[in-house]
Amino acid sequence: MTHMKRAALIGFAFWLSATAAYAADLSVTVSPFKTGGIAGALNTVGDGYCPSSTTSGCDMSDSDNRVRTNDIVEYRFGLQVDPPGDDVTLNVNLKPGLVFEQIPGGCDPFNSTISGDGTFGNPSQLVCALGFQSAWAADLDFAAKVLGTLPNNASIGVESVVLDGPDSTAATATSIPDLTVTAAPRLDLQKRTSVFVQGTRDGVSGVNITYRAWIGLWDNVGPDPLLGYENITQDLTFTEDLSAISPNAYIYQCSSTAGNSIFPYSTFDPAFPERSLINSGTMSCPTGVTATGSVPITLSGADLSFSHIPTQSRFGGSLQADYRVGSYALIGVFVPFTDIPASGTLSTTNTLTNFAPTSITSQPNFLGAGEDVSNNSLALVLQNRAGAFSHTYRCYVATQTPPPWCTTSWNGTPTNASAIGSGNGLVEPEQTFISYTHYRNCSFFDD
Repeated sequence: MTHMKRAALIGFAFWLSATAAYAADLSVTVSPFKTGGIAGALNTVGDGYCPSSTTSGCDMSDSDNRVRTNDIVEYRFGLQVDPPGDDVTLNVNLKPGLVFEQIPGGCDPFNSTISGDGTFGNPSQLVCALGFQSAWAADLDFAAKVLGTLPNNASIGVESVVLDGPDSTAATATSIPDLTVTAAPRLDLQKRTSVFVQGTRDGVSGVNITYRAWIGLWDNVGPDPLLGYENITQDLTFTEDLSAISPNAYIYQCSSTAGNSIFPYSTFDPAFPERSLINSGTMSCPTGVTATGSVPITLSGADLSFSHIPTQSRFGGSLQADYRVGSYALIGVFVPFTDIPASGTLSTTNTLTNFAPTSITSQPNFLGAGEDVSNNSLALVLQNRAGAFSHTYRCYVATQTPPPWCTTSWNGTPTNASAIGSGNGLVEPEQTFISYTHYRNCSFFDD
């Protein structure tokens, strides 16, 4: 029995020795390689957003460990597997705020996975299958996106990195520097097209004018405004200024969910993601004959993170290429006929004012500089004209059989008159013909 125990111990020691002989030495290092400027151009001083290199929302270097929201960073992974080699896997856990959007190059796409959306409670993780490697060293650059919902000065980075294999001791990366997020609010309010039609409200005749507006990011002064944008979650308020329309003009409706053809769907529709906002919110305002002059409008609950951006209207039309839409407004204004001079014109200007949202860290819009207001007004000329009216006679009703004496079309002259309305035709006994009345409302055309 003693001999058998001694033999077993010798065998076990030999197995341990053999295992140790075939274990591969692994090593891994990680460092930021490019900290921004990948999703779009870096900023420069004076580019429309950045009066200085330290301005919130601005990033002027891809190696300063400072990165804008919605930009992309690259980490360099230095990997080494010594002989005799092993079937190795790289496990990377990111801190909240960074997300792997796709399996990086260098990983086996069939045996690698990514998971998590980068939010708190669901961090982004990568399992990168590298296959069997021996006497192998490589630098692999992996890209991750910075979430647009992060606040200015947030800290992001890599939580842990482990290089492992079934026959090897795992190697862990240490001393990985964090990155600092830079962001600032840049929300724009833009007055768009209008349509108008005659109508009556509370027994008063007038013109119903429907103004349309966008709330979003306007790409008009420099690099992509989405890069370095800080989220806004508070209620938005602005003023609809009717003072330059007419004395008695008033708001009769305001909506951020109306089904107008130029707008995307107000909430996300997975069947038409390119035609959908995440949530356009709910709009409220005073309405009726007392809602004149400067009228306050409030938008609540809109998702202005721009984590999803539509490119088409609800009917498939292309949206403005240089504007990222977050929400919209449909504002109805009623102008009584009595405000339009008789047989004259009324030149109107409708303006949106007092738009000053603050971000999730209480930074003012455009850091206090305010939005570009050049797109906040819309001019419209209303005309009060007498219209057109005529009463003439024609051959017959178009849907009936023509009489034998009528040799022209239904709307031809009913007699031998030289022309319609000439008054020189001769009416014969038993002849019948039709009267034709035409009228046209020529008012309110901006021509």
